[in-house]
Amino acid sequence: MSNLAKLRRLVNEQSSEIYTDEILTELLTENNNDVYAVAADIWLEKAATVMAFDFSADGGTFNKSQLHKQYLEQRTSCLSKAKGHIVKSIPKVTVKDYQVIITN
Repeated sequence: MSNLAKLRRLVNEQSSEIYTDEILTELLTENNNDVYAVAADIWLEKAATVMAFDFSADGGTFNKSQLHKQYLEQRTSCLSKAKGHIVKSIPKVTVKDYQVIITN
């Protein structure tokens, strides 16, 4: 299975209506072909599009917050499988590092 097909399955986007092959390929390239990292980003985007409130109308209850929560849980699941990245930490330079003692 190609990374593109796997990604589409991970984010439940079988059509290319919203996420075109070009968009997904670009995201995969930016993330070193880590399908789980890209899937996590997409689940976060999806969560942002779902209103997170509940309401009752006409005798029915609508729990949009559950959908939002499920999208965030999918994101967490994908992040747990994403490849780790090593980041080099550079210490912050302070004024003290540049103090020079001048003697006569």
